Amino acid sequence: MQLNQVDGGGGYTAMPGWTGDLKVGHDDLVEIDSAAHHLYNQMWDKASTAVPSSHSAAGDLSKQGFAVGAGLQHVTDRWDEQLESLMDACAQISHHMQTTKTIHANDDHYVQRQMSRIDALDAALQGRRR
Repeated sequence: MQLNQVDGGGGYTAMPGWTGDLKVGHDDLVEIDSAAHHLYNQMWDKASTAVPSSHSAAGDLSKQGFAVGAGLQHVTDRWDEQLESLMDACAQISHHMQTTKTIHANDDHYVQRQMSRIDALDAALQGRRR
């Protein structure tokens, strides 16, 4: 696949020397998967620790009649929602990388099988010609 320009409608045109094939290797996929997984774990370990104590503090403040309790509860709820959204995105990236690696491996095996069939056929034809 080559991505170097948009069809003539005045869109992007590649600068000389900027063209080429889009290439992603197995190591690239592993690195992306690892980074997404690491980020997920870091968010779980560090960012989620404040949520239970913040919920508790918000409830206590509200029971004591402090208006700041409702504000803290709102901030805590939003934090929890955003954290969950980011963690879901990291999990999806990691899952997608795992799936992509599997698909590429299956494609590689398919191509190898087809090539070995062609090699066998070629060898058989070469043997007949002799």
